[in-house]
Parts: sequence; C-alpha cells; structure tokens
Amino acid sequence: MLIVLSGPSGSGKNTIIKEVMKSQPSLKIMKTCTTRKRRGEGDDAYYFLTEQEFKDKLKNNEFFEYEQVHKGLYYGVLNSSLNKIVEKDIYLKDIDVNGYMKLKKEFGENVCGIYLDVPKKVLIDRLLKRGESEESAKKRLSRFEYEKSFSSKYDLVIKNDDLKTTANEIIKFIKNL
Repeated sequence: MLIVLSGPSGSGKNTIIKEVMKSQPSLKIMKTCTTRKRRGEGDDAYYFLTEQEFKDKLKNNEFFEYEQVHKGLYYGVLNSSLNKIVEKDIYLKDIDVNGYMKLKKEFGENVCGIYLDVPKKVLIDRLLKRGESEESAKKRLSRFEYEKSFSSKYDLVIKNDDLKTTANEIIKFIKNL
C-alpha cells in the first residue's frame, strides 16, 4: 500500500513523514525523482536528477506520472517504483495532487491519500524561515487554491498546525487501515 501526503509547498509533508517514521519503523519511503536542490542531511526520499537526466527518463517512458511544478522543477514517480504499491508493506510518499489522482485511479484501494491543510499565511512564514525569498515563496504558493480544491478527494484531511499532533493522527489513521 502507498500512503500519499499532499499539500501546498511548506505544508510540512516531508517533516511529517520523518516524524511518523521515527515511531513506525515498519513503514517505508517510496523514492521518487526530482530536479530540486537537496535541502540538507536526511533528504533521502528522492533521486536527485539534473533537468537533462529527468528529460532523458521522460523520453525513455520511465515515469508513471510526473509534474513540472514550476519552471525547471520536476517531480516524478518511476514505473519501477510502482511494484511497491501492491506489496504488503506500507510506503509513505509526498506527491502532488495530480500525481495522487492518477495513482488512485490506477491502483484504487492500494493508494490512500492524506491532505495537509495549512493557512496560506502560515505557509509563507514557513517558506521564509526555510530560506526562500519572498518572491520564491509566492511563486511556490501560486498553486495553493488549485491544490486545495482537491482536498475533498483525499481519505483524510488534517490541519497541520502541530507536528506531534498531526503525526499522531496519521499514525492512528494508518493503524486503522
């Protein structure tokens, strides 16, 4: 099974995944590809590719789904990673709303979605604290309304305003699957 966490930039997807993984060692992370820059130690949920490497994989039809989130910033799920979805293990991954919808359509009950809901002002503050410029933060949140419009399609919507509380809600949700 694959549990997808979605939400706008700064909603805490990777932070929540790391927190959940601390107390749930049986869960696994499904790696995906990105052209974004590494954010430091422990940023191991991705295969980091150059834009040309990503485009080469596109040409070779290696992606099940991909998204150019912003100019030059790509994310994608490799076809070779999808066998993990139907294994008995539970995988976590942050994937945008379009990717979630495609995965859910293809794999049905083997894919479960959690949407992290955070007010836009809080997201801007988080992105600025993360080192983004104000211009970059606004650009990253240009999809805010679009992404939020998909929240009702998710199995669980959580207001992510406290790391421990959100992680505990997700753990409880996973245990009840």
